[in-house]
Amino acid sequence: DVIALKDGVLVFLEIKTRRDSRFGSPEEAVDWKKRQKLTRVAQAYLQAEGLENQAARFDVLSVIWDGRQEPRFSLLEDAFMVEA
Repeated sequence: DVIALKDGVLVFLEIKTRRDSRFGSPEEAVDWKKRQKLTRVAQAYLQAEGLENQAARFDVLSVIWDGRQEPRFSLLEDAFMVEA
């Protein structure tokens, strides 16, 4: 969802929002299949930009928001490693 540079590290940020955690937390939606897709997209981006040696990580921003109360945010830095 977002690509940003923080402290010299390229951050690929996946944002997941849910109304509640009845069916699991938003970050649980970043399953193996989603991590595979994010990894492929990140690798393609790094290659296209000539950044193959750039330090990078994957973060997940979890948002629970029912639209009535204030949203709750939780940032999971280094959420997962690049998967082959």
